[in-house]
Amino acid sequence: MSARNNSDDPISVELKFYATFREEVGQKSLTRELPAQSTLAEAIADVAEEYPSLEGRLLGDDGEIRDSVRALKNGRESAEADTVLEDGDDVSFVNPIHGGSDSSVPVSERPRFTAECRPTRPRR
Repeated sequence: MSARNNSDDPISVELKFYATFREEVGQKSLTRELPAQSTLAEAIADVAEEYPSLEGRLLGDDGEIRDSVRALKNGRESAEADTVLEDGDDVSFVNPIHGGSDSSVPVSERPRFTAECRPTRPRR
């Protein structure tokens, strides 16, 4: 385990991009030096200065992570815009894959589909 940084020392974080975000940035990850106690929103703003196409794609107008984005800190914890980053952290940005069901309809009220397996022609 590394020694804790002084509170004034800058921190180094790695931002990892997947799917469409990787296309926007043109590489899998970026390393950023940020002031101590920087939040994820501040890290995103820093990257958006260099990659303006990300402006508004990761953070909404309200300053929060967009619903269409998942940010994972160190591959495990869900991260929000106000998450304070520490030296050595990595944050991954992904677009979650959604199914086609309407989540506003309770599961018990959704139609059930069953499949019947039968040969389309007799076997010889």
